[in-house]
Parts: sequence; C-alpha cells; structure tokens
Amino acid sequence: MQRAVASHREGDNGQAIADCERALRERPDEPEALHLAATLYASAGQLTDALPFAQRALQCQPGNSRYLCTLGRLLNATGESDRAETLFREAIDIDPTLPVAWQGLAMAQKSRGRRDQGLATLGQAAQQLGKPALYRDYAVELAQSGRLEEAVTQLEKVLATDPHDAAATGNLGILRLRLGRPAEAAACFEALLQQDRGNMQALRNLAYARQAEGKFAPALNCLDAISRERTLNAEELASRGSILVSLGQRAAAGSAFEDALRLEPAQPAALAGKAELLEFQGRYEEGLAVLMPFLDSASHNPVIALAAGRLLRRLGRTKEAAALLLPCLEQQLSDIKLSRRLLFTLGEIHDELGEYETAFAYFRDAHAISPKKFAIENHRSWVRQTIGLYSTHSTRGMPRAERGSPDVIFIIGMPRSGTSLVEQILASHPGVQPGGERSDIGVLAQELLPGLIEHGLASISVEQLSTRAEAYLRGAGKIPARAMFITDKMPLNFLYLGLIAMLFPGARIVHCRRDPLDTAISCYFTDFLDPALAFSEDLQTISQYYEQYQLLMDHWTEVLELAIHEVVYEDLVRGQEKTTRALLEFVGLPWDERCLHFHNSERNVDTASHAQVRRPIYTSSVGRSAHYARQLASLRQMLSES
Repeated sequence: MQRAVASHREGDNGQAIADCERALRERPDEPEALHLAATLYASAGQLTDALPFAQRALQCQPGNSRYLCTLGRLLNATGESDRAETLFREAIDIDPTLPVAWQGLAMAQKSRGRRDQGLATLGQAAQQLGKPALYRDYAVELAQSGRLEEAVTQLEKVLATDPHDAAATGNLGILRLRLGRPAEAAACFEALLQQDRGNMQALRNLAYARQAEGKFAPALNCLDAISRERTLNAEELASRGSILVSLGQRAAAGSAFEDALRLEPAQPAALAGKAELLEFQGRYEEGLAVLMPFLDSASHNPVIALAAGRLLRRLGRTKEAAALLLPCLEQQLSDIKLSRRLLFTLGEIHDELGEYETAFAYFRDAHAISPKKFAIENHRSWVRQTIGLYSTHSTRGMPRAERGSPDVIFIIGMPRSGTSLVEQILASHPGVQPGGERSDIGVLAQELLPGLIEHGLASISVEQLSTRAEAYLRGAGKIPARAMFITDKMPLNFLYLGLIAMLFPGARIVHCRRDPLDTAISCYFTDFLDPALAFSEDLQTISQYYEQYQLLMDHWTEVLELAIHEVVYEDLVRGQEKTTRALLEFVGLPWDERCLHFHNSERNVDTASHAQVRRPIYTSSVGRSAHYARQLASLRQMLSES
C-alpha cells in the first residue's frame, strides 16, 4: 500500500493500482486498501471500477466519514446525486468540521438542479468553519452565479489568513479584471510573479490587466516575455493584435490576428480584431465579409456580434445591427469591458434611429457598469498649481527651447470638439505631416512639471528644453521634405500649453471649440479607454471638467505669447471653405483645394471620430443635445453657471 501511494504521487497510476490489488489479495477486507483502490480508479477516470471498492470499504467501516464522502463523490459523478446527498449529510452528522463533506453536499445539490441551495451550503460551511478551501470554493460558485463582488469578498478572507495563497490571489486578480478594476488585478498577478517568476499564466493575465489599464507597452512586454518561453496560443495572439492596434502598429496587428486565425480559425477576438482593422480603414463591406460565416452563432459569440453590429451601423444597416446585438444583452455578459462596449454601441444605434429615450438609457446603463473614477478635486488642484506656476510675471522671462524645424501645429480642445476633423483637413495639405494623438507632451509634463512647480520656471535650462524638443520631433518619425508642419492632435494638450510654449516657441495652436452641451453629450456617449478621460463617466463631472478647461484656456490666452487660433465647429460645418481658408492662413500655408475634400484621404485615423472624417462635412451633429433636453436639464444649468 505504501508503494501504491508512492507510485500514485509519482504519476504512475497503473503501478499504483497493481500494488493496491496485490495488497487486497492478501487482505480482501482491509478498509484502507479498499478505499485506496477506489481513489486510484477514480483518479484514472474508471468510475464504474471504483464504485465497488468504495462500497466495500464503507461496509467494512460504516461510520467512516471519509469513506462516505468518497462514495458520495462517485455516486454524484455517475448520476446518482440523490443517494450522494444522503451520504454527504451522514458524513456531516458524524464530523461537521470536514470540509470535503460540505463541498460534496453542495456539489450534489447543484447536480440535482438546486444551485442556490448548494451555494447556501458552501456559504454556511465557509462561515462556520473558516477554512480557506471553503472560501475558495464559495468564491468560485458565487462568480459562476454572477455575484462577482461577493466572490471577491470571500477571496479577500482567504488572503487575510494567508497572503501567499496562490490560488486565491490568482482568482482574485481574474475577478477584479472582470469587474473592470485592472490596476487592482495587475497587483494580484504581480504578487504571483514575485512568488514564481516562471508563472506563465500570471504573466499572461498581467498582460490582459495592463491592456485593460491602457498601459499597452507593458502589456506587450508581458506577451513578448511569454513568447520567449513558448509559442503564443490563439487567444494570446489575438490579445497581442489588439494591443498593437492601440499602439498604432496596424500592420503588425494584422499579422498577429492572422497568426491567431491560422491556429484557431474561429477565434472570436482575432476575427473581431481583423474586422475592426478593416473598419478603421473604411473598408466596411470587407470587414463584414470576414464575420459573415460566423454570424449564425453570433448570439453565442458576443465579441463577433459586436464587431458585426458596428460594421452594419457604418453601412447604414442600423436596424439589422440592433437586431443582431439585442440577444447579447440576454446573455448577462460577465465581461465588463464587453458589456460596456455592447451598451455604448446600442446607444449609438438607437441615437441614429431617433429613439432618444432608449439611446440615453443604454448610455446611462453603460456608464453604470464599473465606472472609471476621476478625481475632480485633484484635477482642480492641479489646474490651480499650473495657473500659479505660469503667472503673468513668471512667463515673461521663462526659458524657451531653440526653435526646431519643421514647426508643430498643436490641435487642442475638449475631446469630441472637432479636433480629428481639423487634423484631417490639415493633413490633406501637402505641406502638413499628420501625427495623430501623441502622448509625448503629457509624458513630458509628468516628468518636468513637478520640479518646475517646486523650483520655478527658471530651474530648467534652454539646453534641457531643446534636447526634449528635439526628442519629440524625432518621435514623429520620418518627415517628408515637403512638410513644413507636423500636427499633434492630442486634445488634452490644452492642459500643457505653458510647457508647449517653452518647448516650441514657434508652435501654432489651433483651439477647437464646440457648443458646450453638444461637446458634453458627445463625451458622455463615447466609451473612452484613456483613464485621463474618465471625467466623461457622469454629467456632473463633465460640467466640472469643462469649467476647469475654460478657466485654463482663458489663462493661457492672457499670459502666453503663443499664436492661438480658434476653430468653432459650428462655423466649420456651416461654412467649410471660409473657415478652412482662415485656418490655412493662420498656419501659414497656401490654399489647396484638397483640404475641402479631406474625406477622400486614405490615411488611418485612430480616434473615436475615424468614421466621421471619412464623410464630407455634415451638420447633423450641430444641436445634437436638443434631442436630450430633458436628460440634460441639470447639465445645462451647471454649464450656464460655470
């Protein structure tokens, strides 16, 4: 018997069974040998062979709670859940502290269709016994029932007792990721990697958490580390493709999606990613064709259904899109990110259909799912510090970098105020190299501004500023010789105009403005990924953020010597040529008819406005907020008071 146990531990189940049967030939009624034989056959998947041994063991020792549980598990696995439940209850009566008996009872109740009762049994056992294994099992069942927050609580109880419990840490990370709390999830996976650097599952999950945080470069690094140890599977390749899309590396992303589909032709995320790449290129029919073979099962693949629904909407087949996506709501999706995207898309669809009450309800429900937090008081404090740093007095003699070439056009403003449209117009001019939304200035601000706030503007030298400005220009990549300007259309660079004035004294600033209510509702209706845009989660915070935006822009206009030109969205769409001529004149570019036909450009646009800038100028977005007058009454009041 000892040799049988040793063989089993070494993975040689055949030898273990042979040794156990030899022991039973010598002592046919030895209960421990009978029980061991039942256990060995069960672990080999030979349940019908295991049953007689478990029954004989219990006949030899009728009151043995362990034997009761083993026979109970076998009966439950072979479809006799009612008899199994009786045995587990008997075991609990004999030994109420035996976790395996409680786990078995819950399992039998679940098998008999009484899932809630089984869940209650595990909850009762976990509370009474306080055993980590019970808390873990209870958490798993809670999560499978969609009660994710309660599951998190149970796992936190396990970790309060044993902070190094790897199973609880990993499951807690997965639950936090599903709940839309990626930073907390990442902390769990990092803790696992501290215990075991070779934990590939933790490294993969860390990649997913970093991706959900919007930290795409670290996410890619995690997947690259896995690929050095083994070949990425289809799911990981699809995730790699999505990350590369976010990093603007579309060709590499396409290759990753294709690699995933070679391994698994129906991989949902890879199919959706491939279709969405085509959507970004305006190739809507081609994108839909990628998904068509899988649409029959789309109700079971919400990822594919969502991608198809978005493409149908782009093609004007809005009612078809709604019909395709509505069944997905009934699936009670446990993926927070996917649920949000689904609700946002349904909101957009019903907005286009003119069903405004329904549309707003979908947007409201989308924001209610794990809303991203935005610390508005911290933001207000930062704006006050910035205004104090760049005072009328301090900006007069502040250091400035030596001017580089080409010059930079910074297109700024509130998100959804027309910045993508303005860049597309400028990008249609041969003298402009478009740069899209670059995060470089924000990164520089995080590096430099704390020191400048503490020590003053004079604490940085012209040489230091020039070095950073040159690095920024190098980051634009290869610039054609004909390009006199490059653009940077990161809207939130309005926060850093003081720093921009130091880095690029000759920069042109194009400030995009739009009706405040239209801007606010457009922000609210957009599922932004960038945590810096989390102010858009509720209308009150949008109004507070807008107030700070106005305050800061008024300050910059007063104290900076930068050339700032305002483009009002409503003026642009109602008088395209007049506004475009004024824009080009401000920048210093000759007139070019191609700027009026910006929608014919084949360049990729990576923002939420990628579809809009492929269309000629339209006015339907002007006064959009009027459709939501009732829902925006309080916002209108707040904005009028700001």
